[in-house]
Amino acid sequence: MAKVHISQLFHTFQRALPVMVAGEAIEARTFKKDRGIVVLKQDVDHFVFNQFGFDNKTLTLDSTSFYSS
Repeated sequence: MAKVHISQLFHTFQRALPVMVAGEAIEARTFKKDRGIVVLKQDVDHFVFNQFGFDNKTLTLDSTSFYSS
């Protein structure tokens, strides 16, 4: 597992998500590992975004809304 500085997190996700296959996920956690985000690629056009820790949220997004955010 690679450590990525917070300033590079968006670019890391931007590079990784298009090349992932369905069923793969990418996870980012804080230093204390008590908060983070997980993005799961459901299929070619859909992602599940899960935020956990201080605030828990789950969103399902299609690729056009995810990449334009």
